[in-house]
Amino acid sequence: MLPERNDTFSQPARRTWFHCSRAGQLSKISSLLVTVLVLYVPPTHAGIFDIGAKVKADAAVRLSATVGVDPKTQEFLNQLPDNIRSQVLDLLIQALPIIGTNIDEYLQRVSYLIDSNVDYLQCAVEGSLANISDTVAHLATLGAYRIQPDEKLYQDYLNLTKSFQYDYKPIQYSIAYADFLAEATRTSCQVNRTFEAVASINQITSLARPKWRVWYRLGAECSDATDCWRVLRAEVTDLIAKSDKQDIVAAHADSEFLNIKEPSIPTWYEQKVESFDASPYESEMAKLFDIEDSIGVARALREEVATMTIEKATQLIDDVKAQLDSARELLSDKDADSNDEAVNQAQYAFAGGNTELIGQYLDQGSNLASDKEEIAQAQLTRLSNLRQEQSEIYQTAATNNEAIAAAAAAAPTAPPPSHHHHHHHLL
Repeated sequence: MLPERNDTFSQPARRTWFHCSRAGQLSKISSLLVTVLVLYVPPTHAGIFDIGAKVKADAAVRLSATVGVDPKTQEFLNQLPDNIRSQVLDLLIQALPIIGTNIDEYLQRVSYLIDSNVDYLQCAVEGSLANISDTVAHLATLGAYRIQPDEKLYQDYLNLTKSFQYDYKPIQYSIAYADFLAEATRTSCQVNRTFEAVASINQITSLARPKWRVWYRLGAECSDATDCWRVLRAEVTDLIAKSDKQDIVAAHADSEFLNIKEPSIPTWYEQKVESFDASPYESEMAKLFDIEDSIGVARALREEVATMTIEKATQLIDDVKAQLDSARELLSDKDADSNDEAVNQAQYAFAGGNTELIGQYLDQGSNLASDKEEIAQAQLTRLSNLRQEQSEIYQTAATNNEAIAAAAAAAPTAPPPSHHHHHHHLL
């Protein structure tokens, strides 16, 4: 089944996994299965850093295709056949520009792309079960799905959510949801692929998949729902405390964290006797993962913008050096005009506000990412050395021209030819 992310991800309240649906539908299950058949577009937030939209867009497309995908999901993608994996990665690359305008929307898109393609790819890989010889009992079960796939599947989903016990570990939840999703996917692959049938099944799997993702990502970190909540909350609290303030602002992490509500711990009787309703825990833990993921994407974008700005400064400094190199080649101990041209070239190297622009880029790069400070300082030193080189070109050109002028002044002037002598010679 389909793993999901951890390194860099989604955003709560506005856009939790529970708000992301598979066919671009918004399924809000935490507040009782309200399904709205519209594409959910989260609000756009004004500039992430004080950087132009184009710079952010340019930086976004340079990021890794899996910037929004946690390590577990990346493992899953790596296990797919090469041709299928490359198709999924191509789709993820196409989504990268969205990061430049809205991190939430990007993460939602990544979730949808992976979820929807995993289902589709599973159909392609497994083939239709209708064509596979199987036991009569199994075919009878599939037959029941074929008659009313959505009603049967939805009832199975409700039964599943009522089958949990409080002391379940994450792996028990994730296996239970994965089994349900696998069966739902096979059903979807097998039923007539009409829009209505597939849409109904997709609505139901979109309720289960975000829940599965929460438990799958938790892995072996914790022992039961309350312990998992506490472990994850502590992890995100620590992440917020240690993260760069710019990423916290870009991810709206502080305000989103305030929206997290601690689920009430079941009574002893509810824990031991009744089935356990995990949905309040799943909903709030999904929001915590959203914060974690958004901070990760914000960090990746910020660091890429920093890298880009340092690269731009470096390129401008390279251009200055190239101009000075060509100016130096024009220096001559015989041709004053060539020396004048060398001076013009050396002046041009620093003209047009380039020095100020280089300074701005280096300043911005080091402010965006502290690990760029050393590189920025090295480039500033290089720029200072080139200024010195410009002065040396001026000095050399002046010295050369003085020498050329002195040599011209000292050279004996030949007398003008005598017309008389000339005519006499002709006679």
